[in-house]
Amino acid sequence: MALKYYTNSETGEEKRSLKPLEAPWIEKLVAPQAKFLEKINEDRGISRQKGLTAILKERARNHSRDVDLDKTIHISRINGMDSFAKKNFLNKNGTKRRKIDDI
Repeated sequence: MALKYYTNSETGEEKRSLKPLEAPWIEKLVAPQAKFLEKINEDRGISRQKGLTAILKERARNHSRDVDLDKTIHISRINGMDSFAKKNFLNKNGTKRRKIDDI
């Protein structure tokens, strides 16, 4: 739920609240303070969503951990590199690493 700004119609007092307020309070419309786009090229006027690179890198890490890790462990074991797979791809219990193990 978003933080909303209210003004009291009788006293003029301003208040911020997460809950909807009753009758003497009037909700004020306020523009968001966060900037959602960032300029890439000033000359051409190109912009993109702010933080998109970090979001895409995190998705790629999650995908490679979840999907590519199974394949890599399997290939390592076939090639006789069990110690390499245990050291790099498995956690202490011998199961596949998860995101919490990387933190």
